[in-house]
Amino acid sequence: MTGPQQYPGQPEGQDPGYGQSPQYGQTPQYGQGPDLGKGGQQASYPPPGAYPPPQGSYPPPAQGNYPPSQSGFPPPPPPGQYGAPTEQGIHQTGGQPAGAGLRLVARILDGLIVGIPVAIVEGIAAAAGGWAVGYIVALILSLAGFAYFVLLESRNGATLGKRILSLRTVGPDGGLPSQQVAMRRNAFMLLGFVSALLNFTFILSGLVGLVTLAVFIALGVTIANDPNKQGFHDKFAGGSRVVRA
Repeated sequence: MTGPQQYPGQPEGQDPGYGQSPQYGQTPQYGQGPDLGKGGQQASYPPPGAYPPPQGSYPPPAQGNYPPSQSGFPPPPPPGQYGAPTEQGIHQTGGQPAGAGLRLVARILDGLIVGIPVAIVEGIAAAAGGWAVGYIVALILSLAGFAYFVLLESRNGATLGKRILSLRTVGPDGGLPSQQVAMRRNAFMLLGFVSALLNFTFILSGLVGLVTLAVFIALGVTIANDPNKQGFHDKFAGGSRVVRA
């Protein structure tokens, strides 16, 4: 029986292919291929760095008319472009402001809408119950105009007179004014209550009437001279406006 075959150069008694491991602490050599060359020379892979370097760089340089930046990307657009907010904010997008003349016509229409029914009710109350009853009813109904403007502006954004002329009231944020804003911008209408309260004295009631007239003149002047057509009552309310619907 024939024993294991020995190869040339192999120690006697050692199996081929076994026990051949690198010594501890030594790292096998990588990058060497098999003996493919002639004359016993081994072929090796291309050394690191032999490949051509990548062309170009990342990020690419900024294109267009933007000023250069260190990051290579275009800077953000300046304020006022691509929908960025401007100095006047909501005043640029809330609609075209209504002039003093158009707003005066709307006030007159609202005055007729509220004043005619109030005058009829006051006349009936005075004829049926006498002066005292008519006086009390007049005090109550003197608040009708104030409540009319506050409720319709805070709920619908417009009174009936403004709707006829295609106007609407907007709050400081461009939306519907709150009840607090509507009360502040129409607070001057409480002069009607003061006039009704002093109705028993002709002199004091007449003075209140003159003050009311001066207030309306001041409203017209401030609206006409303001770039956003805001009266002093609009600014007192925090920046409300009347715009074309």
